[in-house]
Amino acid sequence: HYNIADPTDTYFVGFDNYINFLFQKEVPLEIGGIPVVDSEGKPMMVQNTSYYAFWYSLLYTILFCLVIVPTSIILPLFLAIGIKRKPYGYKLFRSLIYLPSIFAVSSTGAAFVYLFANNEVGFINNLFGTNISWLNNQISAWFVIFLLCLYGIGGNFIIITAGLENVNKNLYESAEIDGSNFWQKLRYVTLPGIKYQIIICTFTTIIGYMNLYGQTGVLTMGGPADFDHPERPGVTH
Repeated sequence: HYNIADPTDTYFVGFDNYINFLFQKEVPLEIGGIPVVDSEGKPMMVQNTSYYAFWYSLLYTILFCLVIVPTSIILPLFLAIGIKRKPYGYKLFRSLIYLPSIFAVSSTGAAFVYLFANNEVGFINNLFGTNISWLNNQISAWFVIFLLCLYGIGGNFIIITAGLENVNKNLYESAEIDGSNFWQKLRYVTLPGIKYQIIICTFTTIIGYMNLYGQTGVLTMGGPADFDHPERPGVTH
């Protein structure tokens, strides 16, 4: 415990702060540091906002990872396979796929705020003639955050592209002779050949999005709130 206004008001509380937000759903109501009691002299209890903020934030982060992590692996994989075939202008496309990942979340997030601004002010609403409050609705806000996170697939794309270059080309030729189609070659040749790159991308992507903060902080500042469940974290604009 530390009081920034009174440095002498400092004492050791052990693990109380962790117990507070991990296990205590309710805490005593205090006004001016004095506990409030009912007519029977029992302390009045209120919902512990720290408890709900931690567990709901963890839940939402895990749910988001269940969607964004596979997408951040599968999409770069198919982009890398397409680039490996070296279509016309493939070097330009390869650069464009990686380019967004070098920009800071703050700058790309600021651009997304203007793109998905509410009413007719936002570029997307203006372009399609819609009137959607993208960042004030939970479902649409998740969608915008998801799109912004996809800007970071360039790192996985480069790793997978490098892995594809090391897959033995003779295996593809043998598979073609045996009559294998695209999906069979993907399953039995491509994926086993880049399994270590897939493992690296999976772990780094999970770590990155379990630490997700910048995208939500820039776009919605942690909101929007769920008015059906006011104990959950979130703010509205």
